[in-house]
Formats: sequence, structure tokens, C-alpha cells
Amino acid sequence: MKTKIFLFSCLLVVFISACKHKENPIKKDCIANMLTQKNMIPYGGGEINGCKFFVVLYEWKGEQYFSLGNPCADMIPNAVDCDGIEVTNPNFWNQATNLGIIGIEP
Repeated sequence: MKTKIFLFSCLLVVFISACKHKENPIKKDCIANMLTQKNMIPYGGGEINGCKFFVVLYEWKGEQYFSLGNPCADMIPNAVDCDGIEVTNPNFWNQATNLGIIGIEP
């Protein structure tokens, strides 16, 4: 009986530990600051009408990165971190997760 209780307790501890684990938590949230810097408003979804610039959020190695886009312009994409420093790592675009459009010109 003691063995069963011990095994059950071990399984319970493992289960609880697994549930609390977060995969790559964002270390610094700077979405509001980026929208302010770019003079944009939060994007509520839907179609982008006209030639408005928008900001796309990426997550890479637990950090937030941002890239400007425009449906009317062919742009060479570049991404910047929360401090506005451009990403130079060639692996960024293959490894980063695109979390979608977060802001748009008013």
C-alpha cells in the first residue's frame, strides 16, 4: 500500500510540475511602447484598407521583435527589438514565430 501511495505522489508531483511549465515566456513586453513610437493604434483584426503601415509582432528566443509592413509597398523586411535595434542574425526569419499584426496607422 505504501508503494502505491508513493508512486501516486510521484506522478502527482510530475503532473503538477509539467502544468506549471511555460514555454519561452516573454522576458519584456514592449508592445505599447512600440505602438507609441510608430504612432499606431492597436489592430482589431479585419481587412487593411488603403495603404496604411502596420506593425507585425514576432517572438524569438523569449523576446519580442517588430517589423513594419504595408500592403501597397514592396519592402525588404527588417525586424527590431524592444530597443529599436535591428536584428542581424540570419536565422531570425526561419526561427521566429509570427504572432500577427498588432498595430496599424490610424
